[in-house]
Amino acid sequence: LESNVAPSIDDNTLSIDENSEIGTVLGTIAASDENGDELEYDIEDATGTFDIDPVTGEITVVNADALNYEANTTITIKVTVSDGLVLTEKTFTVSINNLNEPVTQSAYQPLTLSEGSDTGIELFTLQATDPDGDDISFSLNAGGYNYFGIEENKVILVNPLDYETVESINLEVIA
Repeated sequence: LESNVAPSIDDNTLSIDENSEIGTVLGTIAASDENGDELEYDIEDATGTFDIDPVTGEITVVNADALNYEANTTITIKVTVSDGLVLTEKTFTVSINNLNEPVTQSAYQPLTLSEGSDTGIELFTLQATDPDGDDISFSLNAGGYNYFGIEENKVILVNPLDYETVESINLEVIA
């Protein structure tokens, strides 16, 4: 009489980019059964981020909320494989890959300045946030005109305006 041997689960390194979308494939758990029995996969994930296909062992994202490196660098999951009689469990640590996320800037409103405006006046304060917490630096693109500058995250008028030279300037703030 042949005895039933528990299924075995291969080691696997699992990682995923932060901000991955629902449906993104994390990977497939490889398992085998010495007796050749059909295997069924299940997953325990306290964050509710991942689900597993019970037939193929493919793990996909079902809730992307926890895939934020700044909040979680890893997620622990437990995979169970059954041959119908015996269960095998293995715990995996999923590494979340940090991506450089774009800086978000405040919207700036159009300004109207008079030709005789004093140099050194503050026009507006530069505001931006970086989800990664990196330092933010600003620069200006004024289409080749040298009327504006930045001092302590404030845009100031550095040269007198001349309406006869230029009637309007599109000022681009780069963070």
